[in-house]
Amino acid sequence: MWRLNRLLPVLLVFLLATVCEATVLKHFDLQALTSHSNLIVSGLVVERQTIKDPQTGRLVTFTQLDVETRLKGESPKRITIKQIGGELNGVAMWIPGSPRFDIGSRVVAFLKDQGAPGKRTYTLRGMGQGLFKIALRDGVPTAFQQTGSVSVVSVDAAGTAKAPVAAQPRVLPLAELIQRVTTLLAASPASPSPTEVR
Repeated sequence: MWRLNRLLPVLLVFLLATVCEATVLKHFDLQALTSHSNLIVSGLVVERQTIKDPQTGRLVTFTQLDVETRLKGESPKRITIKQIGGELNGVAMWIPGSPRFDIGSRVVAFLKDQGAPGKRTYTLRGMGQGLFKIALRDGVPTAFQQTGSVSVVSVDAAGTAKAPVAAQPRVLPLAELIQRVTTLLAASPASPSPTEVR
């Protein structure tokens, strides 16, 4: 009974999300994004391809990103980011809150790795919470978090979920985002310094 009482708020949150056709995610602040990501990079979106998964029948999109700077982790110069959903032959299927990569855009991505070495792909940590698109605002390179139409749930130390709230996307100068991530990584003794990719 005790276990059911603790799980009930979480089940209600996801039931509400299903009824409202919205996406409810665990909230990741910048510290959580940084610590829970295997790879954090900035780079250029160069290619995107959507296929139909022969096993599940679902659309899957693979985005190619040319890495310019690694803030955390190791990776090849070009990485592949996998997302459920996409558009193919006039059919579109997207999970609400799943961001779309625009070819030619620059991004900062917080990623977790999937698959074996040599066939490795990455997924965004926290869906759109883990993607910042870079654009000029008043002449200053600015990072815009791509949360989309999602709600987020905070979970306390006891594992109790709070009521979902609409995600508030972060918008901050790119230099500040990089500095904040670098500072968080510096607090972790195992984290190397950011590296430029040539």
